[in-house]
Amino acid sequence: MPLSRARTLPIVIFTVALIFRSLTAAFLLHDYGSALFYHDSELSYIAAHLAAGEGYSAPYEHVPILPTAQQPPLYPFLLAGIFRIFGSFTSQSLCVLLAIQSLAGATTALMICVAGSRYFTRSIGLFAACFWAFWPFESLFDLPIGIYGLSALAVSLWFVNAPHVLAISNRSRDWILLGIAGGIILLLNPTLAVVLLASVAWVRRREHIGLNLFFASTALLLVLAPWTVRNYIAFHRFVPMRDNLGSQLFVGNHPGMTGEDDFDGFPSHDPREYSQLGEMKYMDLKQSEALEFIRHDPTSFVRRAAKRFVDFWVSPGFIPMGIVSILAWVCIGIALLNRVGRQMGIFLAVSLFFFPTIYYVSRFWTVYRHPIEPVMLLAAFSTIQTVSGVLSKRPNSSDSIPHINRAFRPVLIDQAKSFL
Repeated sequence: MPLSRARTLPIVIFTVALIFRSLTAAFLLHDYGSALFYHDSELSYIAAHLAAGEGYSAPYEHVPILPTAQQPPLYPFLLAGIFRIFGSFTSQSLCVLLAIQSLAGATTALMICVAGSRYFTRSIGLFAACFWAFWPFESLFDLPIGIYGLSALAVSLWFVNAPHVLAISNRSRDWILLGIAGGIILLLNPTLAVVLLASVAWVRRREHIGLNLFFASTALLLVLAPWTVRNYIAFHRFVPMRDNLGSQLFVGNHPGMTGEDDFDGFPSHDPREYSQLGEMKYMDLKQSEALEFIRHDPTSFVRRAAKRFVDFWVSPGFIPMGIVSILAWVCIGIALLNRVGRQMGIFLAVSLFFFPTIYYVSRFWTVYRHPIEPVMLLAAFSTIQTVSGVLSKRPNSSDSIPHINRAFRPVLIDQAKSFL
């Protein structure tokens, strides 16, 4: 591929992704208005209270203005800044937010290109980025008021940069910056802790590695500390990130349910119990009720969890997401069996295996999978290129083994060897 074309294609994909998301947002606003985005949005209510100077409080409508930890803090503070300038729940604020999220989704496409070139092949990155740019559901999931679009960008940025530090860098500054980035990611979406932990697969034995890990961990904890201390002061208990596990578990496991998620008693619909008990007692009660329901009928719980498992990997349809999921896991198997690609395989396996477990036992919406779809797409297209490489070459040729080594060998590892 000519150098000028190689440099131009990612920019074209970025531009197309941005235009596609902007047009999707415009159509949604035209057809449904701002109510589609603001309706029952806990993040919006928290942001409105922040903008009004009422503190980080009241994630539901018609509840007391009291402290909350129902959502992680980064996104509500971003939204509060927009509300403060352009007004709470206004069309102007929504347009600004949609522009930011469209830009984030397009930047994710660009980062997929970069990650593909760095860890797989350039063509894998381009094909995966094109899927991200053009597949309508990727565009839709970038736009709602929520943490999922920005979380996908955070994962792609982490995937591009973290292995450089973990596998090569001996500079303490790099490790401190990595810890700060990890703390910011957790303040955006705590479930991404799985991705951060999976990245340990790239840590290599070398001088000062223990000290650098200490620097990174300390920096991460210092980023989280203000929010954790605030929660302890507000609730008199240790709440490191958020406190809504009990309610989520209850929504997916409660008496009288017929499906996997048919609860209509959210505080946003009926705030009386939440207002009477307060947030902590409400969450504790819902968790105890959910656990009791699970103990009473474990068979139905297993059945619901199995259905959510299938939904996670197939929703919104087997074509194409079910196929993407299968191809991603085939990629993981190839990587784990290959000595050179084992680090990549461990990272992907841990990330994709453990990330969805909380959704299996509680509740699942398709948008919950969105943050890890960038790495899923890269893995899936790597499998496609591996298989096409096998099919296009004679079995007896010297290069009959597909591009496994190239596909899973981080460029940065090669650079590290050159320094030895």
